[in-house]
Amino acid sequence: MKPVIVGISGASGSMLAMETVEELLRREMPTALVCSNAGRLVWQEELDVSFTETLALWQEHPGFTFHPINDLRAPIASGTYPTSGMVMVPASMNSIASVANGLSSNLLLRAADVCLKE
Repeated sequence: MKPVIVGISGASGSMLAMETVEELLRREMPTALVCSNAGRLVWQEELDVSFTETLALWQEHPGFTFHPINDLRAPIASGTYPTSGMVMVPASMNSIASVANGLSSNLLLRAADVCLKE
């Protein structure tokens, strides 16, 4: 089964991101995650738990991988990466505008760009 890429941006809606990842893992779907720095801050504010703590729990799942936001050499940055698709949840207006205009200054935006092109 090909992984689903989940991108977390800095918009409000961290609960939706958490539920999305947890549902994918519950269904045993391989999941590749990337989270913006703003996404981490909003996560803490909205959920009252650090993103790092949640990430540690998810990393116990064998089908889960995490990629740092600035790692443009990560596999999900390549068009050859086999994926079932990508969801950006929550999606900030900045991220949406960047994807719409082909601007990929970090891994979240690059992965979205690649998914649209492929």
